[in-house]
Amino acid sequence: MARARPITLKVLSPDACMTLFAFHALGDRNFDGRTDLEVLGRKIVEKCKGLPLAVKALAGLLRAKVSPREWEAVLNSKIWDLPEERINILPALKLSYLHLPSYLRRCFAYCAIFPQDYEIQRDELIHWWIAEGFVEGKEGKDRWNAGLNYFDELVSRSLFQNSSSSELRFLMHDLVNDLAKLVAGATHFSSGELEFEHDKKNASLARHASFISSIHIVPERFKIYHQMKGLRSFISLRKQSSPYSYLSQKVICDLLQALKYLRVISLSHYGIGEVPDCIGKLRHLRHLNLSYTNIKMLPKSIVALYNLEALMLRGCNELIKLPEDMEKLINLRYLDITDTPSLIGMPLNIGNLVGLEMLSKFVVGTENGSRLKELKNLENLRGELCISDLHMVQEARDATDANLYTKKGICRLTMQWCRDFENFRDEELEAKVLDLLCPHQNLQILKIFFYGGLEFPSWLGSPPHVNIVHLHLHGCRRAKTLPSLGQLSSLKELYIEGLNAICKVGSEFYGTRSPFMSLITLEFKDMPLWEDWSHWVGTEEVGVLFPRLEHLIIQDCPILIGTLPSQLSSLIELEINSCPRMDASPSITSLPSLEKLKFRGCNEGVLKSLVNLTSLTALAVKDVANLTCLSHGFTSSLIKLEELEMGNCKKLLYLWQDIDIIGNLACLKRLVVHNCSEFIYFGAGKGDIELPINLETIELTDCVNLEKLPCKMHTLSSLINLTVDNCPKLVSFPETGIPTSVISLYVGRCNMLQSLARGLSIHPDEPSSGNSSNSNNRIDMTSCLQELTIDGCNSLPASLFSEGRFLPATLKTLKRRIQARMLLYAGKRLGGGGGILILSELWLLFLEKGIPYFNYYFRRF
Repeated sequence: MARARPITLKVLSPDACMTLFAFHALGDRNFDGRTDLEVLGRKIVEKCKGLPLAVKALAGLLRAKVSPREWEAVLNSKIWDLPEERINILPALKLSYLHLPSYLRRCFAYCAIFPQDYEIQRDELIHWWIAEGFVEGKEGKDRWNAGLNYFDELVSRSLFQNSSSSELRFLMHDLVNDLAKLVAGATHFSSGELEFEHDKKNASLARHASFISSIHIVPERFKIYHQMKGLRSFISLRKQSSPYSYLSQKVICDLLQALKYLRVISLSHYGIGEVPDCIGKLRHLRHLNLSYTNIKMLPKSIVALYNLEALMLRGCNELIKLPEDMEKLINLRYLDITDTPSLIGMPLNIGNLVGLEMLSKFVVGTENGSRLKELKNLENLRGELCISDLHMVQEARDATDANLYTKKGICRLTMQWCRDFENFRDEELEAKVLDLLCPHQNLQILKIFFYGGLEFPSWLGSPPHVNIVHLHLHGCRRAKTLPSLGQLSSLKELYIEGLNAICKVGSEFYGTRSPFMSLITLEFKDMPLWEDWSHWVGTEEVGVLFPRLEHLIIQDCPILIGTLPSQLSSLIELEINSCPRMDASPSITSLPSLEKLKFRGCNEGVLKSLVNLTSLTALAVKDVANLTCLSHGFTSSLIKLEELEMGNCKKLLYLWQDIDIIGNLACLKRLVVHNCSEFIYFGAGKGDIELPINLETIELTDCVNLEKLPCKMHTLSSLINLTVDNCPKLVSFPETGIPTSVISLYVGRCNMLQSLARGLSIHPDEPSSGNSSNSNNRIDMTSCLQELTIDGCNSLPASLFSEGRFLPATLKTLKRRIQARMLLYAGKRLGGGGGILILSELWLLFLEKGIPYFNYYFRRF
C-alpha cells in the first residue's frame, strides 16, 4: 500500500500568534485593554517562533501574572539562551514548568507514567494525586476540589489538552509528554519506553510506574517491577482500542509481595477472577482500582487496609458481594460500585463509614445494618447515588431516617424498585417511601425506575427543586397522573416511558401558564392507555407550551387521539412512531426549524398537518397504511430536503402528487423507496418525469409493481449509487442509459429484466460486433462505474458478458449470482487494460456437480 504524501505544517504568522497569545493570557483578542503589556507580549511571542504550543504554554503561564515586571522576567529568562541540544525541550515549555508552583510540579511530573497519545481520565488522575499526597487541603471534598483546581490550572497552561472523545478525557502533546519525563527522571517508569538495560539499573529509584497491557502477558515483563522496592504507584494502562488482557493470580501475588510500599494499585480491564489474600498486607495502600474485572468477591483480608481511601469496582458485572466488616475501613472515602448488576446487598453497618464521599450505589436489604436508614449518617456523600431494590423497604420511617434532603452534595440520584409487578407490591408503602425520599434542592439529575405507587409525590415538580435539568420516569406502571413538571424552570431533558396507567396529559402536567421554559428534549414512549393530550390550563389554551423544545419523540402510544402543540418553533427533530389513532384534523403545527422528521405507523392526517417545513433536511415515512402519495401542500415547502425514505407504505402509488413540485427539491441527494407494493412510478399523471438533479443515491427495493424508470435518469449527473432490487415487473433500463457518474450499480431479483443500462448490455439497435470504435463509445458511457452486482436476474440473456463486451474499463468489482445455464461461454480477461479474470473451468465444475446457483466474485488485479 502506497503511503500518503506527508503534509508540512507551516508556523503561525506573527499576527495570528499575537491573537492566540492575547486570548490565552488576557482572555481577549488583543491588547487594547492592557497596552502596557503589548510590547513585552510581542517580544515574548517572537521567541516562540510561530509554534502554537509554545505560544499557548507561555500565555497560560502569564495569565496569572499581571505586572509588566513579571512579564519582563519571563522575557529575559536565561532559558532562552540555552542550546536546544542541552535542554532537549522547547524553552517555552521549560519556562512554563519552572514557573509552576511546587505542588503543581509534583502533579505534572507524575504524568510521566503516561505513554504518548494516551487519553488521561481526569477523575482517575486526581484520585491518584490524592492517594500520593500531592493534593494539599483538608480531608474530604476540600481535597477533591483542590485536585480539580490543580488539573484545571494545568489545562489553562496548555499542559493538558481536551480530547475529542470525552469532556473528561485529556491528552498531552508529545513535547509536553517529553517534558514530564525529563523533569521526572528515573523516579517515573513506563513500560515499553524505558525497558533498556541501562534503565534496569535505575529500577530501584522508581517511585511511580505504569504497565502497558497487551493480550498475552508473559511473567517476564514484570521482572523489572520486582526490583522497584520503593514503588508507590503501580498503574496498568489500557488504550481504548486494546483487547481484554488476563493476569494469573500467581503473577499478581508475586508482584504485590515484592512491592510492600504501594499506595496506588490500578488493575482495571483485566480478566482477573480472584484477588490474592496477600493484598491485605499492603498497609500503605490508599487507592485500589479493580474496575471492569471478573471478580465475584474480594478477599476478607482487604478489611485490614486501614489506610485505604478509594475502592473502585465500577463495571464488575460478576461481583456478588462486598466483604464483611467493611466498616473497619475507617478512612474509606470513595466506593465506586456503579454498573454491578449481580451485587445482591451491602455489607452490614456501612453507615458507620461516615467519611464516605462517593457511594455510587446502595442496595437495600432487610437485615439490620443493610436497611435504607444506613444512609442516615453519610452526610458527606456527593456526586452520584443509585438506591436500588427499594421494594425491599419494610418501614416507611427508614426513608425518613435516610435523610436524603440533607445531602446537598448529591447531584445525580437514581431510585429503583423491582421491575416485577406480578408479585405483591404495596402501593401505599411505595408512595410513602418515595415521598419521604425527598432529595436536597441541589439535585440536577433524577431517575425513577419501576415505582409502584399510584401517584408521584408533591415534591417532584415543586418549585424548590428548580435545579433539576434531567428527569427520567421509567416503568412506573401504576401511576395514574403525572406531576406538575412544567414548573421545573431549569428542566432541559424529560423522558417518560412505560407509564402504563396514564390516560391524560394536560393541565396537571403543565402546572403553570408558562411551562417548560428550558425544556430541550421530550420523549413519551410505551404508554398504552394514554388517550388525551390537552394543551389547556383551566379554560385557556396555553400559547407556547415548549418555547425551546428541539427534540420530540412520541412512540408506542396506540390509543393517543390528541394533537401536537400548534407552535413548536424551535423543534429540530421530531419522531412519531406507532401512534395509529393520533389525528391532527383540523389543527396545523408550524415547524419552521425542523431538520429531521421520522413518521411511522401513524395516520397520514398528522403528516398533512405539519406545515412550514422549510428547514427539513431528512424525512422518513414508514408504515403509513393509507398514504397514496405525498400531497402538494406537504411537499411544497421542502426546499432543503436532502434525504427522503419511504418504506412499507402498502398503498403508495407515487411519490409526488404534483410533478411540478419536484423543482423545489433541488437539495435532494438520497432517495429510498422500500417495500411499497403498489408503487408504480415517481409522479402522478402521464408523461415522463425529471428527478431532482442533485440526487447521489437512489435505492428501489421490493417495489413489486414498478414497471419502468424515468427516461431522463441519464441527466442525473451527481448520481453515484443506484440500487434496483426485487422489482420483478421491471423489463429494462431506460433507452438513454444511466448517468456516467454512477460508481456502484446493484441490480437484483428483477426476474423479467431483459437488458441492462446502455453501455453494459446489447441493445436491439446495436450490433454485437462490427466497428470497434462504436464499441468503445458504448463502453465510455459508464466510464465511472467501479462496482457492478447482478443478483438472480434470470431473464437476462447469457450473452451479455460473453467475450467481455461492453464492460467499462473502470470496473474494479464484479459480483454475479446467476443460474448455471447462463455460464456457457469462454473465459476471458474483461475490461479495457485487462484485469477481471473469469475462470470458465470453475464454472464447468459447478455444472458437472449439478449446482444450479452460485456466487462469484472477481476483483481487478
